[in-house]
Amino acid sequence: MIGRLYVAASLFFALNLAQTLGLPYANVFEKGLYLALAAAVLIRRRFDAVAFALMTATLLLTIVLGLLTSFPHFSWMTWLLSVNQFAIIYVLTGFLPSERDAETILRTSAWLPLVCVLAGAIGSITTGRAMFGTEWATGTARLQGSLIPAFLSGLSATGIVASLILGLEWRRLRYLALTATDLVILILAGGRAALAVAVFVSVCLVAFSRMVHVRDKLVLLMGAIAALPIFAAVAVPFALRRLVTSTDNGRVEMAAYLHTLAERYPWTGIGFGHQYWQTPQDIVVVVGSPAAHNDFLRLTVELGVIGVGLFYLALTAAMLRAAWRDEAFNVTALAAWIGFLLLSRSDNALATPAYFPLLIVCVLPRSSSAGREASFVFPRFSTGHEALDPA
Repeated sequence: MIGRLYVAASLFFALNLAQTLGLPYANVFEKGLYLALAAAVLIRRRFDAVAFALMTATLLLTIVLGLLTSFPHFSWMTWLLSVNQFAIIYVLTGFLPSERDAETILRTSAWLPLVCVLAGAIGSITTGRAMFGTEWATGTARLQGSLIPAFLSGLSATGIVASLILGLEWRRLRYLALTATDLVILILAGGRAALAVAVFVSVCLVAFSRMVHVRDKLVLLMGAIAALPIFAAVAVPFALRRLVTSTDNGRVEMAAYLHTLAERYPWTGIGFGHQYWQTPQDIVVVVGSPAAHNDFLRLTVELGVIGVGLFYLALTAAMLRAAWRDEAFNVTALAAWIGFLLLSRSDNALATPAYFPLLIVCVLPRSSSAGREASFVFPRFSTGHEALDPA
């Protein structure tokens, strides 16, 4: 059931079904499926007590700040609809999955970028929707598939890491071809931060994983060196073109407004989840969206200067706990969290399902039948005694 819910939630987002069906407040429906997944996890799987305590502490933090704020437009309904943004991350990185759960999550994440592109191609033929989106402020063409370029970039970064894990640690070598496919999709989608994160996490995976034989690491290193000229010939001109043509996309105006709002409510903020609804229309027109595109600044506005620090401190503690869940420290999980923080600096990483799956795939236990190092102690998966549903 856990795996099927993850597939359903991922496909609903990647295929952009909320927009296709004309549903209002698409993010509510998209996150609703992930909330259903989180609820199923809490009922059917073992959950780390430390992660649960940190999630509860974060929940109480947002409640206390909501009670203390003097912001006149604070709404408990807005707060309630926003809690999913951190609850989903805590739950899906803090549970002990079955081996089937882990494999399903990895395989789904690996194939999702290609599915998104194929769905976009079908949509282009049937409805005329463009396969390449035009960057709002610069006119730069970027592959978008059935979503928008930024979201496809996020899915592709996760897909690269997931397929690499399947290929190297689970010994499903055919997925290495999918790694290359997802990389091409990411380059065409033009996500610079997402590309940097995907490369960083992938390098950490290859360099520090105890399930990748030293010989394989050397082969991959030589292969990467050999492929570097091809990668540079394709990716560098594309990245430089985006760098030259890109502007701040109106984000300077957005940041200036948010700073003034943060200065008015420096200690309590305006309430978790409220920034999106308070952006003036003139700034929305310039930016193209009410979203902050900077989670650190957004949460400073919503939680205050102390609240944002406590919020990220708790999340960091939860990720470190997930990375140290087994005997060997999971460097890949730590790299994914660092990458997620980097994405949070320039994107709405908490609010959309395009980015947090990277954290999920990197904290999953590895296959108990895949390793090549006899001395490796495999992490324990959930068993029937800890999960009501083996699926």
